[in-house]
Amino acid sequence: MRTFDIGKFDLNLLRALHMLLRERNVTRAANELHVTQQAMSGSLKRLRQHFDDPLFIRVGQHLEPTPMVLIFIES
Repeated sequence: MRTFDIGKFDLNLLRALHMLLRERNVTRAANELHVTQQAMSGSLKRLRQHFDDPLFIRVGQHLEPTPMVLIFIES
């Protein structure tokens, strides 16, 4: 995992990550944050690039967090 420099990190991505963890679905997470599904997908893409990890794996209709997400939220 790369060094986390909060000064260069878009804090809105943390809101997106939190909602994705809660909803386990991109569309529902987008609805909860009042953004488009495309915007939420873009946020997830940026998070994946930042952490160099898929962060979520699609299982049927929902998303399951990878170990990287679980480590990040516990720290």
